[in-house]
Amino acid sequence: MKRRKSTKMEDVEMDMTPMIDVVFNLIIFFMLVTQMVTIERAELELPRADNAQEEEVEDKNQFIVNIHEKPDEEGRWIETSLGKHTWAELSQLLYEEAQAKFNENEDVSDRQVLIRADIKTPYRMVQRVMIECSKQKIYKVSFATKIQSDE
Repeated sequence: MKRRKSTKMEDVEMDMTPMIDVVFNLIIFFMLVTQMVTIERAELELPRADNAQEEEVEDKNQFIVNIHEKPDEEGRWIETSLGKHTWAELSQLLYEEAQAKFNENEDVSDRQVLIRADIKTPYRMVQRVMIECSKQKIYKVSFATKIQSDE
């Protein structure tokens, strides 16, 4: 007697676990990247300048230093993509940034620093950042401003 093969197919199921893992990893990645970009461009009221120019392309070689109007509750004025810093921490941070792009031939760093200071920040705080850059042989320093408008 011959056996008949069942023509009924079993339900095929796909394991969704790896796909869910990948989706969660992507969500975490984009949340972290979004947070870093937000920190780099802290909410500051920038000073206005007559000869300010639009930044055409954001330079990846640029290290952004935000200087706030007042220190936070822990006395930190400075904020970068790595978080908030004291003056001593900024000195070490600029040293590390300078060494990452150090040009041995010219004995200077090719690192560029963009200083973003609030319009109400005391000038002495901006000056301290410029002095620290100079000590670390970072001479490519620029300032973020708003374009002067006829308001």
